[in-house]
Amino acid sequence: MPKEVIDPELQERGKSSDFTDLYLKSVQTYKRLFKNWQAGSKVEVAMICLIMIPLMDKALEEPENILMLHHFCNKEEYVYHHAISSGLIGGYIAFKMKCNRADV
Repeated sequence: MPKEVIDPELQERGKSSDFTDLYLKSVQTYKRLFKNWQAGSKVEVAMICLIMIPLMDKALEEPENILMLHHFCNKEEYVYHHAISSGLIGGYIAFKMKCNRADV
């Protein structure tokens, strides 16, 4: 399980879910990729898609989870959470604007 600390308020309400687990794992995967990029590896868009598509699908099934993203972030890993959260929010906005699935 990733080392993020989930907001106790969120845990009390029983909101830890498949989405939460997938989100936290996505952040950790993105973090590993990011560190590789810093070390000189190529950015592979396909890898980012492998992280984001399942997470976006889950978020669209249960859009209320998007409003809970701020509960998962911590100071030390803000950059990684911000990247994943921004992608989810942007994708959700595109979905609501009726963009085609590939654009979402």
